[in-house]
Amino acid sequence: MEPLGFGREQTIMNDSKVVAVCLAILAASLLVVGVVSDTILRHIIQIIPMLFVLGLTWQRPSVGAYMALPIFGFWLFIIVMLWLFFLGVSDLADGTYSNPGIALTFIIAATCALGILKSIQIGKPLNWRYRTTLSIIGLASQVAFIAISIQPAFAYD
Repeated sequence: MEPLGFGREQTIMNDSKVVAVCLAILAASLLVVGVVSDTILRHIIQIIPMLFVLGLTWQRPSVGAYMALPIFGFWLFIIVMLWLFFLGVSDLADGTYSNPGIALTFIIAATCALGILKSIQIGKPLNWRYRTTLSIIGLASQVAFIAISIQPAFAYD
């Protein structure tokens, strides 16, 4: 018998809090990037899926975790592409980046890595079809909002 408060449900609740905090830090970091790059409206649009999933994570931790998983993965991929650009290895993420923006890449990467680990742990009770469907929805929503945010109307604030 497990001690009171240390069962699977308690672990899920603790991990879901970590996922929620990771989503909040990711969103806040992207807003700071928007401020320093003078593209705040673009970044507000980009965090909309995170805010939705953040609320969902409090209500349904397993569902929110598997919708958050591809969002963390997406932004970690973007950060890796930025680092490869900074190192001169790739031109995929070319552009001009400020020192605060570059510093935020480390916070975003760490936040995403932790969010990925905790999301996987929370969502394990769900069957693979449900996890896959939730991940596809999470990724599609993030990609859709990125596509909206890069429209010329939102280029500069």
